[in-house]
Amino acid sequence: MDVVFDSMKVFGLQWEPTEFLDQALKIKHPVGLQDALPLELAKAVERMLTCNPLELSKQRLIFFKKWNSRAKELCQAELDMRRDMDPAVEKAVRGKKILLFKEMLEHYGYPDVGVVDELRMGSSLVGEVPAISMLPFKFTPAVTTLESLKLQSQMRRLQVMSEPCSSGDNEIDEEVWRQTLEECERGWLRGPLEDDEVPNDAPISRRVGLRQKHKIRLIDDFSESSVNQAVTVSETPILHTIDVACALISKFFTEAARL
Repeated sequence: MDVVFDSMKVFGLQWEPTEFLDQALKIKHPVGLQDALPLELAKAVERMLTCNPLELSKQRLIFFKKWNSRAKELCQAELDMRRDMDPAVEKAVRGKKILLFKEMLEHYGYPDVGVVDELRMGSSLVGEVPAISMLPFKFTPAVTTLESLKLQSQMRRLQVMSEPCSSGDNEIDEEVWRQTLEECERGWLRGPLEDDEVPNDAPISRRVGLRQKHKIRLIDDFSESSVNQAVTVSETPILHTIDVACALISKFFTEAARL
């Protein structure tokens, strides 16, 4: 074999086809399958396979007994906290044990305890999203201000209200309407509202239905209303893909084979 690298020559013997195949089988992808598996899931698999089933059941029982007991102890404090919450926010998160959730996050060292404040006070759809330093960096600046958003909304109001609202599919339209009314009953939304009940400078975002395999999914289009353009973010979450599911299965069988 004669390989030329600029002015330098490297001499050697070519591999036989079977030797080449043997070498190829030893080479791994730079990102191995199990590298796609989050550390927490990898530890969970290892613990489930190596821990005695009876001991694992006891640990789970201790976990639920501890936090169920703590939930009862925090019941009055939870009620006291909810008296100071915005009524719309309180109704939207009714039934959720917010103080227990906060205590669990602190106990297990979760880095973003501020997520509890969003449950207590609600979350703004515009402005700058605070960085939590636990997600991949991706800076996306706002391209419009809140004042500009209100002005655009006021100017586009008649156009938006005059455009057709049907998707062209009666089944989708009826399901979108049914789910929307259901969310109103749960306190997640307020309405239906008359035209004059909505502030003139409020952005109006269309709600559409997307037909999926077993259901019709609701989508609020905040891009068309320019609400998304009034948001600045510095981080972005990464959703688990099929690679993570495959890595989880691979990890399980690899660890099981070693036992």
